[in-house]
Amino acid sequence: MVEITNNNEKNKIKIVYYSDAKSNISIEWLDEDTLNILNDNPNYSNSNRSIELEIGKEIYHDIGLACKSLLMKDEYETCYQNE
Repeated sequence: MVEITNNNEKNKIKIVYYSDAKSNISIEWLDEDTLNILNDNPNYSNSNRSIELEIGKEIYHDIGLACKSLLMKDEYETCYQNE
């Protein structure tokens, strides 16, 4: 799970990414709005859960629960899930 703290909104915390951690994981800011999340296990071809997210507009939930939530649909423009 990756949480982002927004210091401009009284330290409001948002979950932007939810998935089990694989053996190869890293998180990197590409710019002030874009987060690159690498989450993969090279030994298994279907384990890649890597994604770039535009913070405040996009969310990733591995099994899609956030994508089905009525509360989340109003909070994010795009919801991604593992296909």
